[in-house]
Amino acid sequence: MTAYGKTVAVIGGGASGLMAAIAAARSGARVTVFEAADRVGKKILVTGNGRCNLTNAVQEPEKFRTVEGGDPFRVIRAFDRDRTLSLFREMGVWTAEKDGWIYPRTFQAASVLNALRYSLEDAGVNVITGTPVESISAGRDGIALKAGGERLVFDAAVLAAGGTASRTNELKSARSGFDLARMAGHRLTAMFPALGALTSSQPGCRALNGTRLPAGVTLEAGGKTWQETGEVQFTAYGLSGIPVFQLSRFAAEALGRGEAPCMYLDLFQDLSAEKLRAVIRGGAVQSPRTGEGFFVGLLPKMVLLTVLKEAGIRADRPLRTWSEAETDRFIDIIKHFAFPITGTTGLEKAQVTAGGVPLAQVDLSSMRSKILPGLYLAGEVLDVDGTCGGYNLQWAWSSGVLAGMHAAGDPA
Repeated sequence: MTAYGKTVAVIGGGASGLMAAIAAARSGARVTVFEAADRVGKKILVTGNGRCNLTNAVQEPEKFRTVEGGDPFRVIRAFDRDRTLSLFREMGVWTAEKDGWIYPRTFQAASVLNALRYSLEDAGVNVITGTPVESISAGRDGIALKAGGERLVFDAAVLAAGGTASRTNELKSARSGFDLARMAGHRLTAMFPALGALTSSQPGCRALNGTRLPAGVTLEAGGKTWQETGEVQFTAYGLSGIPVFQLSRFAAEALGRGEAPCMYLDLFQDLSAEKLRAVIRGGAVQSPRTGEGFFVGLLPKMVLLTVLKEAGIRADRPLRTWSEAETDRFIDIIKHFAFPITGTTGLEKAQVTAGGVPLAQVDLSSMRSKILPGLYLAGEVLDVDGTCGGYNLQWAWSSGVLAGMHAAGDPA
């Protein structure tokens, strides 16, 4: 330890790493950030479609998921939403709320990144970009890193290098946080994409490509059921959109177990099956229109034509000629349109990696590793993945602050 406080290395210049660096420096440490990319915070710039949904007004334990269990919400409680927003306000970021989702007032992710960068400068943090950390191990006097061909020793280190989701081309050859965690002696859980699109064998996908509509979404796999609601986007290969993203980690996990998940869409939540049947019966008596013409205002045209085809009903047939069996099939598809899930679009296109270092291997009061003394972990490298709505960034901010503070303040 130097006369100026502990020396702390932060591995990774993403959300959790930058927050850890600021917290450690403000706690009196001399901090060096190592980032493999040519600049820090690249992933922050694309969060929330470039608007940076940095947290959420609603904070609940079920918004944070794990593969092997643990209590990630303990970390959120220790540095909660209000303390996070207070810290960002101190950094110069004012916020705006939209349906509970909290953004910078500018609705520009660059505002958040710039505030973090200025805060790094204010705190005297040394930022080294274009320099991946190649190895991590126990040193005689602390944590030994190899970076840029040099062996460097620090009193403590924060591993915040993130996962493998959304990695840029320049980072594909760099070691991920998972690789470095293994080097440090940590075990990893099963890992799979979270918050990503899904592929399906449903033949109607190609015809529906690009269509969006609100729907109830139910995922069934291994005897379990999960539900979401919101706007679904149909793609040529399957399904996308926020409700699909929310459920994708469960589908990916089921696929990894060799199960056959299926996603069911309720395309018209406003009407129950019974009321929809009554509408069809009334129309069959009163309207001379075809099925396509009668339901022109019920569903987007391509969705309606796809449902009719799936039900085996020609679009040009008058409604009054439909049999009871055809009506039942049509209603069943509208209320339970089945999309067998065949896969994900992979980690590179997912927003988050589910899984990582088990929480049981970390002291959640300080984010200190129970495996390698002097090492602290934060962010996506840990077995925590949040739902859409700012929860993954809240996890990054909370875990980063705790890791940085304790890396700087714990006894050497």
